[in-house]
Amino acid sequence: MLYKNLVFKGGGVKVLYSVGAMEALEERDVLHSIERVAGVSSGAVLALLTAIGMDVKEMRDFFLEIPFAEEVDAVCLPEETNRFFEEYGRYTGDKLLGRLRDLLEEKCGSSDITFAEMHDLGFRDLYVFATDVTNKKLVQYSWEDTPDYSVVDAVRASASYPFYFVPCRGPNGELLVDGGLLDNYPLWLFDQPQFLSNPDAKYNEETLAIHIGTCEEQQTLWSHKDLVFMMQLFNDMHADTIFEKVKDLDFSQVASKADAYHDLLGYLICIFDAGKLAPPRYHHPNFAGEISIDTNFVSSNGRVLTTFDLDLSEEVRCELMDHGRKEAHKFFEKECLLGTEFCYPLGDPAQHDLLSGVGSELV
Repeated sequence: MLYKNLVFKGGGVKVLYSVGAMEALEERDVLHSIERVAGVSSGAVLALLTAIGMDVKEMRDFFLEIPFAEEVDAVCLPEETNRFFEEYGRYTGDKLLGRLRDLLEEKCGSSDITFAEMHDLGFRDLYVFATDVTNKKLVQYSWEDTPDYSVVDAVRASASYPFYFVPCRGPNGELLVDGGLLDNYPLWLFDQPQFLSNPDAKYNEETLAIHIGTCEEQQTLWSHKDLVFMMQLFNDMHADTIFEKVKDLDFSQVASKADAYHDLLGYLICIFDAGKLAPPRYHHPNFAGEISIDTNFVSSNGRVLTTFDLDLSEEVRCELMDHGRKEAHKFFEKECLLGTEFCYPLGDPAQHDLLSGVGSELV
């Protein structure tokens, strides 16, 4: 039996841990059997890179070279404040969008390729999620659900962290933000009947998931019922940003200040309502295909990584990736020790039968 489905959890720049885990998957020849990839938020970005066939070295280089601090389109404070009140976000996300379009042009031949076109060209099937705060629901993008939708637009919507990035607009004008508001870890997706090789299975044994979080977070799926999401957002916004300086600005520069304030307040209420209404989605308690990466790891800069630690040196990025790689290897070493069907030893796939006893299914 082989893994056919791969799920990435969201987590801002913590996606670096997942990139490291992907190195371990490549080294153990796990990726060759993956047919479908799902992700949310920054996990949706990594899912896209996986779906279009980037090898792990290219992924590593992409995340080593990307200037996170510049990707958020830093601007002067008055413009930033106008955007925050009028467009409900601090940054446009245009640089990230442009970077992804360039990748799609290079790998797929089109910067605006749709889900159906990706499927027809034989790429791995991609599944990403965004939150529709207008209608308070989770939106799933895939070749089955949204065949004619732009892949890059869906990924941009999935990664639109509320208030940090300007929300996207859907085809009917609905506001779309980070899918993690409602579900940051869509592990349930591949438990649906159409993805099960064994129709009697209680969960999909062919799903491999990369969970990034603290040990305490391993017990339950990431939830916003208590609005922790919003608390983290405002804590992550540093003391010298818009929230501290806004009181000193000349608001005559903000068009229709009162209307903008009420519009922003309405958007805020929509976000809170969506978070409170998020239905809990739990995976089966016996699910065994989860690579758990504890993000309490302390790097050489002496800090534990947070979601928006944007100014990371190459050295620290490498350390975070290496930590993710080591944690993923631990998962597979345990599987091999237990003699499970999903033992992926290091080395040539032809040697798998000598080490796991299931060689005919792995080669």
